[in-house]
Amino acid sequence: MVRAVSRTHHDVAMPVRRYDACFPTPRDDLFVIAGLNADHSAISNIDLQPRPVDVYPHAVPPPVLATLASWLGAYFADPAATFDLPLDPSGTPFQRDVWRQLHVIEVGRTRCYGDIAQRLRTSARAVGNACRANPIALIVPCHRVVSIQGLGGYAGATSGWKLSVKKWLLEHEQRRAR
Repeated sequence: MVRAVSRTHHDVAMPVRRYDACFPTPRDDLFVIAGLNADHSAISNIDLQPRPVDVYPHAVPPPVLATLASWLGAYFADPAATFDLPLDPSGTPFQRDVWRQLHVIEVGRTRCYGDIAQRLRTSARAVGNACRANPIALIVPCHRVVSIQGLGGYAGATSGWKLSVKKWLLEHEQRRAR
């Protein structure tokens, strides 16, 4: 098996994410890009991108992609829709603790980084870093975590397209939660 790698400026091999599916959304400049685990049984990563990307050509699409497509359709119609989605995110035990906290934030609500930090007895910055490392955007709702002073960041950005996506997702969920 050949492992795809990319090189950084330090010439250190880094794995390249393989994408298994690309889904459009109601927002013209937002696409949900999904990657699966090695046996194609669970979602290992979800990225949000402004343009479609090339995906791996499956001879027979794994069933989990149909489940994800159904969930996405339901979520964009009603963010409170629930589905059982098999997830296989990779992260440290601490990151996984933070991500579990994100799952309990109700649709249409937000929590501050500091609130989650207090619950986990850590710092707001550590919670923000775990949110930034979240490999399953949207499903693990890091967009629902905000700064005490405003939106905070999203996917490592504090301005631009990514932050506009966070704002749009929060507005979408709040509209539907009323």
